[in-house]
Amino acid sequence: MAVPQLSVDVAIAGAGVAGSVAALIAARAGRSVALIHARPRRRNRGETVPPEFRPLLEELGLWPEFLRSGPRECWSNQSCWGSAQPRERHYICHPYGCAWHVCLPAFEAELRATAAQHRVRLIDGHVTRAENHTEHVALYVETSDRAMHVDAAVAIDATGRSARVARGLGATRLNIDQTTSFATTCEPTGNAGATDTLVEATDIGWWYSAPATDGLSVMLVTDTEVVDLAANRLGKQWVTLLRQAPNTSARARAAADPALAVAAAGPSRLDPVAGPNWLAVGDAAATYDPLGSSGILHAASSAAAGAQVADALLTQDFSSITDYPHREMELFDEHLRQRSDRYRTEQRWPASAFWTRRGIPATSRQ
Repeated sequence: MAVPQLSVDVAIAGAGVAGSVAALIAARAGRSVALIHARPRRRNRGETVPPEFRPLLEELGLWPEFLRSGPRECWSNQSCWGSAQPRERHYICHPYGCAWHVCLPAFEAELRATAAQHRVRLIDGHVTRAENHTEHVALYVETSDRAMHVDAAVAIDATGRSARVARGLGATRLNIDQTTSFATTCEPTGNAGATDTLVEATDIGWWYSAPATDGLSVMLVTDTEVVDLAANRLGKQWVTLLRQAPNTSARARAAADPALAVAAAGPSRLDPVAGPNWLAVGDAAATYDPLGSSGILHAASSAAAGAQVADALLTQDFSSITDYPHREMELFDEHLRQRSDRYRTEQRWPASAFWTRRGIPATSRQ
């Protein structure tokens, strides 16, 4: 039996924020678009976006989709950073208003629904192989019941840190460090039902907690060498470490042996980030330290820029394929500079490997 084949102007692998935004912009420009969506999506981790997210979405015409996803306003952040005493940062005077707690799966679903309304072809499946040909990129896709072949004049990789398509086309990933997150949902206690987030530094890393749709999302960010990754000990050790973060543990009631979502969380970038007829956006292009809460913002902004590059390539304008990697490199290096500055402000544990490693200025130009 012949393998079904689809030919489009733009094929996008990955239908999270980055992939869906890129698909919408390309479709609005009149391009035929296939959006390949691998299920299941990750659970809500109580993620927060900064106030700057609003003007970007309003410019892209996607603010209604965000509001329909049910975000919660966040008017202040608390941090125990450089001191054991919590410090509060208010957004009341911010020109763009408050930050937002977002249920990411709900927001992504809204984006995909709008993409479908703009005649984006949604394909439930995942890319198993990518091949670069002179005039197109061939993506081989496995769905639940069949294999198919998608030919695209331009391919956009929005598959996240894995960068499945780009790596299949020869790109590699540069990891700045081995930062890892260990997250679960706890029962909120005391005033933890409020909308503020809390970041608390300890000698082995830092803790993040924020309201989620199903409780309080609590995440430890540290190095893998700090935590025993054996499955039968990981949850219990996480609870023990939580007790060493007094402000976080005071607002979170954890299970005795919670199931944890473990994920790479350090900065990284793709090399190269684009080729003659493909490019990467969002986390596929670069991942940012979660301390800055800028990952989702970068996903949307890079997707908007990437969709414009794809449109230019389709009109034989190749100048943008060099401008886009330069943009991504500059943004990433600036993130690394700001990251080092933030980590250096925490001076309480000068002998801690976690803190000394991150206080050293880093560069991605290696």
